Amino acid sequence: KIESEEDWVCPQFELFTFPPIIMEGQATESQVMKDFFYAQLPLVILFFVLVAASYNSQQSALGNHHLYLGLVPHTVDVAVRHWGAVLPFFILLLQHVVLSYDELSKLGVIGKSQKIPCLPSNWALGVFVLWFILAFVRAVLFYNLRPIHLWFSDHLFLIECVLAQLQTKLFVLHRTLACMRDKQGEEKCCMSTRTRAWVLLGVTWVMVAALLMESYFTATYFHSVLADWTAYIGGTILFGGCAFWWMWQVNKSGRESNTLSEPLEPESNAR
Repeated sequence: KIESEEDWVCPQFELFTFPPIIMEGQATESQVMKDFFYAQLPLVILFFVLVAASYNSQQSALGNHHLYLGLVPHTVDVAVRHWGAVLPFFILLLQHVVLSYDELSKLGVIGKSQKIPCLPSNWALGVFVLWFILAFVRAVLFYNLRPIHLWFSDHLFLIECVLAQLQTKLFVLHRTLACMRDKQGEEKCCMSTRTRAWVLLGVTWVMVAALLMESYFTATYFHSVLADWTAYIGGTILFGGCAFWWMWQVNKSGRESNTLSEPLEPESNAR
């Protein structure tokens, strides 16, 4: 029996307790799959963006983004080219202030700590280190791949890395909304937990939309169709694979945390 809100944990994971505990209104395993799907949407949409860009390909030697493509694409292009590596860290900082990992851990959305040996056990620091590693790998490969940009789009490769970082955030936020579907949660900044999750989700998707727009114009006007698709496949395997692996670890930690939070009933009472 849950005595107070502090004792409440995400019902989404109670499905995995042993023996299984089925509660009214509890999310099923299908909801877990939905969370994974929502987090993968940026890559799915990027696929169709590149299909459209390949169909309308107008690769040329244009050098002035502002003159030919307009102010908004030019502004996004400058931001991505010069600040692309640090853009997702703004989302990480915003989440730390608005909806911290400590709060999510108390709610049972994630485990008490992350268990990946090569990363810090603290969730916020662990995510930061993971993102830094992805950004570092991308930077090393970015500069080494620039000489072959005719066959491999270094710019789209950068965008794939940033999208993968944001995917990890989308998964956690969608998981939070699923867990809090019947509760509003703690009030902070005059907003409930659900409202803060929605705000962060909106900001994250705005950044994703900007990256998708940049991908379309880059693929349409500045890189060959071959370069676009080799970068998409390479980035999806490398960065998308890392993001999926991280989401799997988050899901696993939440399951284990909530399983441990439900002590088994003594045999004498079960008879």
